[in-house]
Formats: sequence, C-alpha cells, structure tokens
Amino acid sequence: MHRFGLMGVGMVCMGAALSQDIVYDDAVYDENIHSVQLYHGEDRLTPPLVGLQGDEPLTLRFDDLSGSAATYTWTLLLCDYDWKPVAWPQNMYLGGALREDITDFRFSFGSPLPYVTYRARVPSENVKPLVSGNYLLYVFRNFDFHAPVLTRRLWVVENIVEPQGFVKDAGGGPLFGKGQDVMFTIDVASLGSVNPFTDVAVSVYQNFRRDNARHNLKPIFVAGSKLDFQLIDGSNTFPGWNEFRLLDLRTLNIRPSRAVALTEDESGIKHVVMAVDSSRSQRPHALYADLNGLGRIITLDGRDPDTDGLYAKVVLRLYAPEGPEITGPVYVLGPWSHGELRQEFQMHYDPVSKIYSLELFLKQGIYPYLYVTGRGSQVSPWYYEGSHARTDNNYLILVYFKDPLRRFHRLVGFRNLNSMRDR
Repeated sequence: MHRFGLMGVGMVCMGAALSQDIVYDDAVYDENIHSVQLYHGEDRLTPPLVGLQGDEPLTLRFDDLSGSAATYTWTLLLCDYDWKPVAWPQNMYLGGALREDITDFRFSFGSPLPYVTYRARVPSENVKPLVSGNYLLYVFRNFDFHAPVLTRRLWVVENIVEPQGFVKDAGGGPLFGKGQDVMFTIDVASLGSVNPFTDVAVSVYQNFRRDNARHNLKPIFVAGSKLDFQLIDGSNTFPGWNEFRLLDLRTLNIRPSRAVALTEDESGIKHVVMAVDSSRSQRPHALYADLNGLGRIITLDGRDPDTDGLYAKVVLRLYAPEGPEITGPVYVLGPWSHGELRQEFQMHYDPVSKIYSLELFLKQGIYPYLYVTGRGSQVSPWYYEGSHARTDNNYLILVYFKDPLRRFHRLVGFRNLNSMRDR
C-alpha cells in the first residue's frame, strides 16, 4: 500500500496535485460511500481485469448514503508493477477526454436509510487506456479533483501470452497435505528478445487475496522461449486454507440463517447477531460452493438489489479460548477488506466470554469470510480455519513485461487456474 501527497502525484493527473494523501489501493475517503463494487461486464463474481482492446468494460457500482445526489467523476491513473504512480501526463497513457462524469444513478426504494446508487462503465470511449498495466480508478465529487471519494485497483491486459499450467497437492515441506502447488509455464516468443530474469515478472493471487499473493516470481528453468515456473522452493506453494464461511443476508424480513438475534432500532436499521463460530482446524474438510471469496449484493426482500437492498449492522463472533496472547490479533477477511488484513476489521476480544467479535455495516447479500491471525501470533494464519490440499481455490496468474522503451511494466497476459478443475 502506497500513499502519495502533493509531491508524490504532482504530474499524474494533467499536472494537478492532490490536496490530500490518497492510497494507491482500494480505499474510501467519504464515510457516506458504501458497497463499492468493480467487476468485469455484468458478472459480479469476477476480478477487475479488462482487455486493452475490444473487451467488455468493467462495471463500477457504489452507494452514497448521504441521501442526496451529487456529481461524481472518474479517471484512471497508471501505476507501475509495485502500484506506485507512473510520472507521466495522463494523455500519454489515456485517450479521449481523460475523465468522465457518472450520469447513471438511482434512488433507493423502501429503505429506512435512503441512499443513491451509482453505476459507471470503465473504461469508456471518453477515457480509454492506451497501454496495459496496473491502473488506479480515481473517483471525485462535484468536479473538484481535490475531493476524492474512492479509489480502486484494476488491471488492463494485452493478452499476448497465456500461461499453461495446473494445480496439485503440495509435494512436501510444512504444507504437505495442507497446501497447493501452482505449476505453470509461459512461452514468451511473441514478446521478442527478453531477459526472463529481469524483463518478466509474474504475480499469483489465490482467490484474489492480497494478504498471501506471490509477486515477482522468476522461472526455475528456461528452454528457448519457454519459461518454466514449476518451482520446488515453495515460492509458488499456497496453503489450501478451507472453504470460506458464508454470511447470508439475502433476507432481513425473517432471521437470517445462523443468526441468533434480529432487531430493529428506532431509525429502522436492522441489527443482526450471528451465532458464535468456532475453530474448524480439527474438522475434516467439507467441499461446498463458497464463491471463492467474492461477495455478491443480492436481496430476496425486493426486486432490484442495487436499489431495494437494505443495510444492516451485523455482529460476527468467534469462540477462542486461547486468546490474543497465543493467536495475536485476529481479523475477519472478506469482500469488505479487499483481501487484506486491515486494521478496521480486527476483532475485539472479551476475556470473560472468550469470544472475539466485530460489527460490520453491510448491504444485503452473500459474503464469504475467514478468520485470520495476524503478525505476532504463535500459530499459523489459518489456525481457526484449517488448511487442506483439496480446497476449491482460484489462482490468477498475471504476467508483466518490463518494456525497455517505455520503462514500465506492461501486463501482457493472464490465466485463471482452479484447484479442482485444473489438475
């Protein structure tokens, strides 16, 4: 995560400097902005990855809970492989008008907490990337570039190369029986003459998580133009973890599944207390559909989840007799945390009841989540979840090429592998 203020981004957007620090990561800068989604086309269960040429754009959605409409504008900022801003004028990497207003908005219906829901297609004819790579979507309010409301990372890919590979049970080491090896090769003949150890960088994401992503992987073997990433040093071995737990908020007319209490406050906002979860580390693995970490906004209490979905305060709880002295901090990782261990989603421990708890403010939908121990713990990150070699996981492989002429990393290919399908 990188922060840049006046000096850091002065040349990024048409020479205009930002009036405050922004994070080159998924972030919200206004407490009224909620339920930010960025996905490919109309499929809400996809990562924010779009082709450079002739591809269906991404869909951006978010809610403004201030209750009144505003004018929002978006633009794109080019970043390097490490998600630091590329110090180019925007017209060197964007075509068109460089920014576009969001004109598609609707008011909520039947919600005790009124909101306005916004929708935009990214990129567009007015704002079109000219080069591939990492981009930051930057949204600001009322034509004031110095009033950011949200940022989101996205990938623009050229589809020049396509990794070929499979996923297998970890072959040995501490993750034997608990982990998965992501084995793949890449043919870079279409890139011309390249140095595979300096010009090519590969990242691998498990279920689009960032807390355990692997970056800057290098081949173990090179045969002509084929780069072999069937590594044996563990750098492409992931803990299998477990299937995600599921929080089902599709209906709030009756008590949701596994909820022990459903109440309503004076303002009409629903409050949900979930049953206490417990450790799964000693339980056998059970395979079920868990959305592989991607949440979905959906309601059974109305017709349109974007305008009819209700917001609720939800309390998740975890029984943990060991306490933070052993486990260190415990986080709830889910769509709300963007695949990272973020401070605002660290759980609070009650030594009397021996229960961790955390309150979330969520729109109706289905949310996968995991309990993850953080740094400083004496146990593994998956201490409360268990880890299995046959867990259903998606692996996104991204291939970057450091262009010697342009001096930044182009994103030249990708591949999605599944641990159940691609064996």
